[in-house]
Amino acid sequence: MVDVPQNPNGTWRIDLTDAPIAVVVFDGDEVTVASDTVSICEQIDLAGEWRVEVIPTLDNRWGDMNLPASDDLLMPHTMRFATPDGTPYVQGFETYGWFIGPCPVVELPAPLTALTETGLDVHNWSPLVYSLTRGIYKDTLHWGMLGPKGYVPEEFMHFGTVETGHAVRVRTTVVLDDAFAGAFVLAAAAAKRAWIDGVLYDHAPLGYQWFVDVQLTAGRHFIEFELAPEQTLNLRGYWALVHQPERFARPNWIMQADAPQSATYVSFAHTFDLVSPSSHADVMVVADV
Repeated sequence: MVDVPQNPNGTWRIDLTDAPIAVVVFDGDEVTVASDTVSICEQIDLAGEWRVEVIPTLDNRWGDMNLPASDDLLMPHTMRFATPDGTPYVQGFETYGWFIGPCPVVELPAPLTALTETGLDVHNWSPLVYSLTRGIYKDTLHWGMLGPKGYVPEEFMHFGTVETGHAVRVRTTVVLDDAFAGAFVLAAAAAKRAWIDGVLYDHAPLGYQWFVDVQLTAGRHFIEFELAPEQTLNLRGYWALVHQPERFARPNWIMQADAPQSATYVSFAHTFDLVSPSSHADVMVVADV
């Protein structure tokens, strides 16, 4: 419960940053309302026990919530899924790779040179779980009360806070139906190295995105990459195989070092040089807010 002070004009300002509605409870003291507000029709004493009635509102005419379809409204309910052995399963989120770390770079295992009998040789590695449509599970960039709401960040990997001098290593495979010619793209606020079918690529430039020209035959290929931030930060990222790299280029991200927090602000300062005199210019700012 949050105390809300009354304004001098007899009104209250309710912050709806963290919720779509708010319940206002008066403590029993005399309350003076603004003269231009609607007059009170009835005053109800809310002391004692409250009782709430849950009303059916879910439309199931097309069987979206339950089968068989019905014109009757359904009560609110929660669906949870599990595998046959009882392991909780979140619909749409799968294991698409494996990662180890964060840990000191010198403690990371040697890169894979070939697939083993057990595949990627990821004993004691952690599963890299995400959704191909919704990205990171319960992404902290989403508003807590709204969820994705049609917006999913490009990053689908989240490793939490990674300290300077530490790194994360990822292994995964891809199966191509046809030969591929294009670019392997790795994006993160970190120094990068990659091994594609055991071949090392370590010429990553400074910046968020890194494009590596590749030509791959049809069939199975294994990909391994390493992300090592130069400063302690909340490490996120993504990778992709793209046919047209020039259409996939993105502006570099300006990122804060820690995790984003609701109802806060961040300011940035930057000095730049103009190559010629200018009386006016346009500055484009894009942010996940």
